[in-house]
Amino acid sequence: MLNIGLKVKIQKPPAKILETAEIALRNTSLSGLKLSELARLLPSGVSIAAVRRAHHNRLVTADFTLQADDVLLATATERSLLDEATALCGELQPGRMASHREDLDYMRVFASNPAVVGTALGQIRFPDGVNCSIAYVRRGDADMLSSPDLILEAGDRVGLLVNRAHQATMRAFFGDSIKGTADLSFICLGIGAAAGLLVGAIPLRVPGLGAFSLGLAALLLVALCLGKLRRSGPFVWVMPLSANLVLRNLGLTIFLAQVGISCGPKFIATVGTAGPLLLLYGAITLLVLVGVTAVCCLWIFRLPFDTSVGVVCGATGNPAILAFANRIAPTDQPDIMYAMIFPSMTIVKVLFVQIAISIAAG
Repeated sequence: MLNIGLKVKIQKPPAKILETAEIALRNTSLSGLKLSELARLLPSGVSIAAVRRAHHNRLVTADFTLQADDVLLATATERSLLDEATALCGELQPGRMASHREDLDYMRVFASNPAVVGTALGQIRFPDGVNCSIAYVRRGDADMLSSPDLILEAGDRVGLLVNRAHQATMRAFFGDSIKGTADLSFICLGIGAAAGLLVGAIPLRVPGLGAFSLGLAALLLVALCLGKLRRSGPFVWVMPLSANLVLRNLGLTIFLAQVGISCGPKFIATVGTAGPLLLLYGAITLLVLVGVTAVCCLWIFRLPFDTSVGVVCGATGNPAILAFANRIAPTDQPDIMYAMIFPSMTIVKVLFVQIAISIAAG
């Protein structure tokens, strides 16, 4: 109804693809600067992956000192940023580095080795004797520039700059197995589920209301906490993206089928005995919840439409509504907002039921 009433049409945003530019350093004022100093002058989102000097391509560190006529391999996910970097540093010289791969070559591997999955890029230690740099990480349909805080996930495709002699070593180091990216750790899954059930069984006491427990809602809370940790020693708490998508769609199908099978007869029996009055009460309750949430999001806080529908989905707590929201707003915001709102709304609903029971009991 919101989509029809507001006539909002959201196009799926284009995937972020890594762009490169080979820039000859002609700006004499930049000569003698360290790479870390140049990085502060470049547009945000531009990174220098390598430098060509004296007919050799070489990897660089933050304390690398620039010289005139160096050729910089700049990377970004937007061409306009590279144009700004070119205007600042000098001029484009395409092919100066790409046509000479004796020292450095490009390769892409799958991150499937449990030793690197769940580890931040800044904490990865390459094998001894291997000079390598991570240029970018491709996750799903988007390219992400390398940063020390970026955490690798199973199934990520990692772009490397490395000497050809060390390519086999780096393939073994990262795993480079597409089959391995679909494997699940049932041990981690079991530990997480057991921890969630234990937390859900803990009685919580509220003055004046007695004790209550979160029940199955605690499973989601524990899952969110473990997902934030990503990794605890040998335990990796995140699953590969491919497995995540398959389980999400399979789970939604099973959920809808189970709801229809188990609640269908009860629904018909209830409507037959209580009449349409309960249907009216249910519709009013849903419309009030959705209406108030939509008004607060769209007109009071003036959130974008895709963010607002994610909040509405989280407030209702229905994954079927989220699936529809992803169709009318094909961005990441509905999923993100659903994950943020759903846990708190679940706790509110648990508390509301306990309060209602206590009030009804006198």
